[in-house]
Amino acid sequence: MPDEIFCALFENAYGQVERGKALLDLRDAVNEESTTWKISPKNVGKKRTVFLPI
Repeated sequence: MPDEIFCALFENAYGQVERGKALLDLRDAVNEESTTWKISPKNVGKKRTVFLPI
């Protein structure tokens, strides 16, 4: 495999690993909120978007 291809793949994979903690924190926050919210047709959309950056 040429070095240019290997480096591009490695950089992409490393970036994903670095974003892993933020993703896990987001998952934990969503799980925590989902245990406190009562699901109803009115708040399902809000529940899905409450953690999205604006």
